Amino acid sequence: MTNYVDFDKVIPEKRVVKIAGKEIDVSKLPARLVLEQAKFRDDILSGKIKSFTDQQNKTFETVEKVCRVSDPDFNIEDIIDDITVDQLLDFIDFVLEPLNKGKSKKKVNRKK
Repeated sequence: MTNYVDFDKVIPEKRVVKIAGKEIDVSKLPARLVLEQAKFRDDILSGKIKSFTDQQNKTFETVEKVCRVSDPDFNIEDIIDDITVDQLLDFIDFVLEPLNKGKSKKKVNRKK
């Protein structure tokens, strides 16, 4: 007997964030991008990235990459003066939320 799971049919819950008046869909971010963002956050928390300038540049770069998935014209410079640090960090946490929750609560339909 063969178990068959079609992960192409697993559709994530729609997740949209509004930041500085722009709506960004973070539902279908590529795994590479989310994992890159998670590693970056871990590196900051563990002290591997100590320079404030490096932290700032990488934060801006990462947020810009995430936002460009749903808005190719997004530029961090367009919003950075209109948001607080708390909003920026909350945005990153929101993007990482599915990863931090672990496995999806959805049951995967398996064909036998």
